[in-house]
Amino acid sequence: MNGLKIRFAVYFCILTALSFFAYKNFQAKYTASLSAVLQYLPDEKKIEALQKIKTESIRTEDIKTELLEKLMYREDYSFFYLMLCAVFVLILSAFLLEYFFYRRQNKKETDNIASYLDSLEKGEGKLIPKNGGLLYDRLYKLYTELIFERENAQAEKLRFQKNLEDIAHQIKTPITAMLLSLENSSPSADNSPLHRLNELTERLLHSASLESGTVPMKKEPVSVYEACFEAYEACEHLFEQKGIAVHIESSGILISADYYWITEAFMNIFKNAASYLSKGNTVNVFFNETPLYTEVIFKDDGSGIQKEALRSVFNRFYKTPDSKGFGLGLNIAKSIAEKNNGTLCAYNENGAVFKFTFYK
Repeated sequence: MNGLKIRFAVYFCILTALSFFAYKNFQAKYTASLSAVLQYLPDEKKIEALQKIKTESIRTEDIKTELLEKLMYREDYSFFYLMLCAVFVLILSAFLLEYFFYRRQNKKETDNIASYLDSLEKGEGKLIPKNGGLLYDRLYKLYTELIFERENAQAEKLRFQKNLEDIAHQIKTPITAMLLSLENSSPSADNSPLHRLNELTERLLHSASLESGTVPMKKEPVSVYEACFEAYEACEHLFEQKGIAVHIESSGILISADYYWITEAFMNIFKNAASYLSKGNTVNVFFNETPLYTEVIFKDDGSGIQKEALRSVFNRFYKTPDSKGFGLGLNIAKSIAEKNNGTLCAYNENGAVFKFTFYK
């Protein structure tokens, strides 16, 4: 674009110079015409005319024109104006053509770059064009660096998930053995700490498996009402113990998802509500369907989620100081939603709201 501006400035300078020389030529012809007339005047008239020309308050061009008109002298300057217009049109046309070809070349170059990037993204390994120059070389280097960084990040994530699974398995095996041994030797003993530790390992395995992508998700018609109701039944005792009411709206809406895992996600939301709400609170579950997505909304009338906690509520192991959970349930629920072409968000609206959105 800078080159185009420079060429436009050059064209403008050329047009200005031509206009200046044309004006000087016009002035010279006028002066020559005046001189030709003055030579036929008496000397006293010549002196008077020259004195008037030198007067600062009178323009030379006005005297020339007045004198020549009195002598019935007319000069046709139409050719001069025609040439001036022709030069202007020529330069303007040259500029417009230059701009048109520049835009065309720029579009062609942009299309070439887009095509080159598409080929790199598809892994076709398209060679750098012969006239590509430094730009294509830098694009190729930048793309290869990004691919390298992405592969390293994915590999690191897989290693982390694998290590987490291994640790959870190593912990789970002795815990299971200890639970069996304790139940056989002393059925009345308090084994709740071991059960809690066993539940933690189960949740760790779920979380690691979901994030590593090793859990296949089925695509089957799932009744959101049935999945919600089954999830509620699994933790109904928690609500009864605390005197919390739960109302689930009846609905025949279906989504395409994995029934087992969707039920697991809903159950985690119910457990979270049961742990934070108090006696007399209510949880309402209702559904909304549009041509593009289906919403499953869990809404309670409690004190809501603290403002600083909203940003971290779905982070793994995040929990408030008064929480008795592991900080994994909401993280697992969000992962399940995302694996089933959905999202999960939380916000406050006269209480806490957890909203699943499943896209069609």
